[in-house]
Amino acid sequence: MKSYSGKSWKLYPIPERLIQKKQQDYNISYLLSKIFLQREFSNDEIHNSLNKKNILNKNYQDEDFINASYILNECIKQNKKILIFGDYDVDGYSSTYLLYDYIQSLNKKCDFYIPDRIKDGYGPNMKIIKKLFSKKKYNLIIFVDCASNSFKELKYLNKIGVKIIVIDHHQIHEYNNIKNTIIINPLKKYNNNSIFCATTLVYYFIKYMNINFRRSPKFNDNKYLFFAAIATICDQMPLRNLNRMIVNNGLNNFNINNFFNFKKIINFKKKLSSSDIAFNLGPILNSAGRLGHSDLPIRLLTEANTSNINSISEKLIDLNMKRKKIQSVSFNLLNKKVHDEDNKVIFIYEKNVNEGILGIIASSFVELYGKPSFVMTKSNDVIKCSSRSVYGFNIGKIFNEALSKNILITGGGHSMAGGCTLNINKLNILK
Repeated sequence: MKSYSGKSWKLYPIPERLIQKKQQDYNISYLLSKIFLQREFSNDEIHNSLNKKNILNKNYQDEDFINASYILNECIKQNKKILIFGDYDVDGYSSTYLLYDYIQSLNKKCDFYIPDRIKDGYGPNMKIIKKLFSKKKYNLIIFVDCASNSFKELKYLNKIGVKIIVIDHHQIHEYNNIKNTIIINPLKKYNNNSIFCATTLVYYFIKYMNINFRRSPKFNDNKYLFFAAIATICDQMPLRNLNRMIVNNGLNNFNINNFFNFKKIINFKKKLSSSDIAFNLGPILNSAGRLGHSDLPIRLLTEANTSNINSISEKLIDLNMKRKKIQSVSFNLLNKKVHDEDNKVIFIYEKNVNEGILGIIASSFVELYGKPSFVMTKSNDVIKCSSRSVYGFNIGKIFNEALSKNILITGGGHSMAGGCTLNINKLNILK
């Protein structure tokens, strides 16, 4: 059997006795039993998929949630200056918005900052930190969807008396304890099977905060869960176990018609599906970061003025149309270089490609060829790479190893996606 793209599909045989056993154990249809077995669902996953009760009240939490909550609570109580530092994709925007909205709902003020992909790069660096602190002296910085490996910057902030919370899901190269710093990241304990995006971690964190420390009269669990759902989809987290529940409940339980900020960029006349998020809302929001307007989506989410919302929405739609045209030209150019079908990995360098669309081209290669894809271009004096993967090929782990061997200047990610910078003389070594 062949797919539309020409890939061969093979259905592995499942013993009849196993299909019938699952069918009997869970009182389900023959077909559903076979699907569960084909997809290797655990007994817990099957139970959760069939159980209509909302299991999301089983909070994901650990001591880091508790310690970070004490820090945030004290800063709010003492009216300290708080900055949320995010990332330029749906997961980063959603994480930033959830924290910002929650703190605002407590009638407290805070600032946010989304770096520029091309000017600033991913995550914090000393130049950005010093620029931000030249304008305002913050007492607490909360990094979301970044900073798990920014130890130089974290140590500097600690030295000047700033408290730090990091909420992230990217693989950690080497964990170091830093005073007055709490890192909420499942991979800190070397749990390579973590499936949560940063927004889901933020969702559980503010839920814990709201129950145990600061109850907000405006706390909207369904709205926050909706953003965890769209980030889970757009960040390509596996839709298994708790993530399936997050997406199902997040999309089904939130009345999106009450959130006017999205009304011009997505069709609300029908029930939202994961496809609507992955192929419509997500690309529109991400287009801003790809084309040098990283702050637009977070401005859209936090804006209250209808006229401004409409103006930002139109700008985002225009940017997405521009992104599609640039992407089409670049994809056709790079696809001509994919000629060796024997290679298990697609590894392409082209000198003049818009670095903001490297990741989306890598995703297209994964969909088309079913192989891990590394797409690179020149950016000033270095090479920038964005990569997307397939099940069983851990990009975050590979970048970890490349960093330890000094092949990369910077790099990071999770199992399915990542990015790095390197000198051009290291290209073949990385390959």
